[in-house]
Amino acid sequence: SDFLQCALISYTCRRLWVYLARRHLTVHLSGQNVEEVIAPLRTDSAIHTLVLRCKGLDATGAQVLATLRDAPSLRSLDLCLAGNSVGPEGAKALAQLKAARCLKDLKLNLLGNNVGDAGAL
Repeated sequence: SDFLQCALISYTCRRLWVYLARRHLTVHLSGQNVEEVIAPLRTDSAIHTLVLRCKGLDATGAQVLATLRDAPSLRSLDLCLAGNSVGPEGAKALAQLKAARCLKDLKLNLLGNNVGDAGAL
């Protein structure tokens, strides 16, 4: 929908492309800037689709990501957290995303985070 992640429409109507690009964001962040990046995203009602690529994230960073449950219009969230240090506590915090009001699609990659059985409950 909305030519998601596609630059084709930018050749047709620049104004429409700018509008749609704001609805569908891809963001790269690190453990050092997670709070400053996530804070404005969790209150932005224009964002419908969010793809986050994270490096150097620990359980505290995962707790910050979990606050995206309050995002007013977020429908699709793709969290690539592979190779971080989220651990079981961070995984439990991310489970709070299931309480998000509008979220219909959640992709969560926790490969290599030592979540263990405690984080899977």
